[in-house]
Amino acid sequence: MGEVYLARDVRLNRDVALKILRDKDQFDAHRLARFQREAQVLASLNHPNIATLLGIEAVGDVQALVLEFVAGETLAVRLTAGRLPLGETLSIAGQMVDALDAAHERGVVHRDLKPANVMIRPDGMVKVLDFGLAKTLDECDSAGVELTTLTATAHAIIGTAGYMSPEQARGSAVDRRTDVWAFGCVLYEMLAGRRAFDGATNSDAMAAVLMQEPDWSRLPADLPEPLRRLLRRCLDKDVRQRLRDIADARDDLRGLQHSSSSQVLAPASQARGFSRRAAIAIGTLGLLALLASIVPARFAWPSGKPRPEQFVLLPPEGTSFGGGPIDRTPALAISPDGERLAFVATNRSEGSHPVLWVRSVGSLDAVPLAGTEDAREPFWSPDGSFIGFFAGGKLKKIPSAGGTPTSLAEAPLGSGGTWNRDNVIVFAPDTQGGLLRIPHTGGTPTPVTRLSKDDYGHVYPQFLPDGRRFLFLNRAMQARKGIYVASIDSPDVTFIMPAREKAKYAAPGHMMFLKDGRLMAQTFNPDTLRLASDPVAVAESVAFIATDGRASYDVTDTGVLVYRANGLLAASQPVWLDASGKTVGTVGEPGDYQSAGVSPDGSMMVVEKHDLRTSSGDLWLIDLKTGSTSRLTFDGMHNTRAVWSPDGKRIVFTGRPNGIRNLHLKSIGTESDEPLLPPGPDRLPTDWSSDGARILYEQGFAAPRDVFVLEMPERRPVAFLDSPFDERGAKFSPDGRWVAYVSNETGRGEVYVRSYPQAGTKRQLSVTGGRAPRWSRDGRTLFYADPNGAVMAIDVVTTASTIQAGLPKVLFATDMRRAESGSGITADAWFAVSGQRFFVVPNPLGPVPPALPITVIANWTARQQ
Repeated sequence: MGEVYLARDVRLNRDVALKILRDKDQFDAHRLARFQREAQVLASLNHPNIATLLGIEAVGDVQALVLEFVAGETLAVRLTAGRLPLGETLSIAGQMVDALDAAHERGVVHRDLKPANVMIRPDGMVKVLDFGLAKTLDECDSAGVELTTLTATAHAIIGTAGYMSPEQARGSAVDRRTDVWAFGCVLYEMLAGRRAFDGATNSDAMAAVLMQEPDWSRLPADLPEPLRRLLRRCLDKDVRQRLRDIADARDDLRGLQHSSSSQVLAPASQARGFSRRAAIAIGTLGLLALLASIVPARFAWPSGKPRPEQFVLLPPEGTSFGGGPIDRTPALAISPDGERLAFVATNRSEGSHPVLWVRSVGSLDAVPLAGTEDAREPFWSPDGSFIGFFAGGKLKKIPSAGGTPTSLAEAPLGSGGTWNRDNVIVFAPDTQGGLLRIPHTGGTPTPVTRLSKDDYGHVYPQFLPDGRRFLFLNRAMQARKGIYVASIDSPDVTFIMPAREKAKYAAPGHMMFLKDGRLMAQTFNPDTLRLASDPVAVAESVAFIATDGRASYDVTDTGVLVYRANGLLAASQPVWLDASGKTVGTVGEPGDYQSAGVSPDGSMMVVEKHDLRTSSGDLWLIDLKTGSTSRLTFDGMHNTRAVWSPDGKRIVFTGRPNGIRNLHLKSIGTESDEPLLPPGPDRLPTDWSSDGARILYEQGFAAPRDVFVLEMPERRPVAFLDSPFDERGAKFSPDGRWVAYVSNETGRGEVYVRSYPQAGTKRQLSVTGGRAPRWSRDGRTLFYADPNGAVMAIDVVTTASTIQAGLPKVLFATDMRRAESGSGITADAWFAVSGQRFFVVPNPLGPVPPALPITVIANWTARQQ
């Protein structure tokens, strides 16, 4: 119902939250009345666990609520990591009870209590937010329905599906017991790690509220019985049998806190790895909304010490940092003087490409640099006049004020560059080679590092102060993986420290690196190359990808640090759809799923699931009959693309135990897996022939990729489609005579079929773009997804040497997760077919936050004094 900004009250010198109606709602009578009622309700409440109304302002037609600013994170964000410890749950629940009791005492019913409206401060204090749907008890005596703002005749049930009480879902009169129900839903979610009532759609969730019981077996087995009884009393569908007064829960919770004191964890500010200093969230309708500019915020610091200045930056209007809203590690670089930030951002409209932007950290405006489409890994020249970056398989540079980009060298998958005062650039052309040097004017690159026997790739170089030696990350076997120093004058390298992600040197003598997602600083002498003292934490959470060494942070010699925290995005709920697109079932719990494969007999599914707190990813098995899950791989190195053997006893997948994507084989029920080929280019399996004799896989560091066949059991690789084009997602027909795949030979991804084993006869089947081809079990239909995610079907008739195909037809539209760029099937754009059922991972539940901010600390060294 509104937008919320972080603002500065210059009269009282304090941060406040400013809530205003959106422009289109300023003259809507219903919205305006609700907005004014929220102000009246909040004005009547004065409690430490309720966000305080500080005032109301009007400028022309714009009205604004001035609210207490609450720094921290919402309970919804906290719950993305799973169930909470008992002690933490009891502490949060007790404070929620106090807030609701205070509101009920004043005759106010919240009506929209949910995790997104519960804020947790760094010190553990809970604040209940957003009384925009609240009503007084007198108002609640009437039916709990209101006119929507969309039409004057339709009616809308007010609340959030999944947390509504049954009487609220029916549109009946409500009272304080509807808040008791919602409190029970939130308490259950904290204890079970999942919602009490959920569904693929809001209608499904409301149906669950009305017709189903919570899955009580999801609660911890050792949960105290009094807490179980309290939950059942709160979640009784019969309002007459439900706990009548929220205050009655207070004694139960306090007694449990006493008896569970040994289980209570450290304060919330210490109990989680998510950055408390950097997390700034305002809960309004479950959305994160921040002023799209600089937001200064100072923190208490010991008397006499310089205080660091910290603020956050949001992406330009309508864009997301990085390659899109689900990019965890957006590329960024701060200029040497600390005054300008170069970053990659993508317009949120369909089909947009990442572009390089520059903004002054003291300005509201950011400027896109024309000609930088698909930019990645920017880095600055020493004087700040140019920015180096990678795009289109090239190393490029562009004036930082804008201009024409210049290509300098080939770089298929550029992985970091650095520029010294003598205008020498050292760069990583890809993730699996040595580092090269080149003059800033271009020319022929020359090697400055060479891979040793157990090295996989040298990436993310950074010149040290002398301008001759440089740091780099060695992606290698465990014994050699880490940070090294090399020189443009000598082939010798020096080992500095073990590490999985890039490190940065920061004057006046610090090495900055990641340790389990925390940004650490340790004293480092750039002359002797020695570390000293103990490392200290500078930021509690920085986004990273351990498999290739990426990390979203940068630092200057002037003391400016920029970083992006490890974002917790909304989870997806995988679903089964029938041939009309109707949801007929769900699979597993909501999570960050990236790829999946159904076993040949349809009883099991193997999925890749990510843990955004640790930036790790593993394969899990889901029993489709019982719903039980079990972990299949354990190294957390983003194992992906699992393909079943025809007998369902083995899987082949892409494993990266040392950061190199290779084909790995694992038998179900065994602990270990083995690589099928020596280390080499990236390899991702796509299919396994029905006779078990051939595995299809795509190969290449980056586009263009080619399709290969691995002949089993000899493990002999044979090229099948080796061309200048990008070919992906290959699938055998059931009879093994044809291969469907995606190629960009027309300039965009289209679905083709080709005869096998000789790649002779070829036929293009899609005409408006296509990806993720799948054969029906009888081989008479080929399914694929169009660029918008709609599921398409083509009737086909094949013989040993010919194929006849009908016209593509749309079966149904989906909100299937799609790749951010590129053509063909990717790790987050796929579906599987079993008879007349389609397996789909939709886009994340709820809106993806429009902007996970970049944090700027203007004087990070002050934290170390």
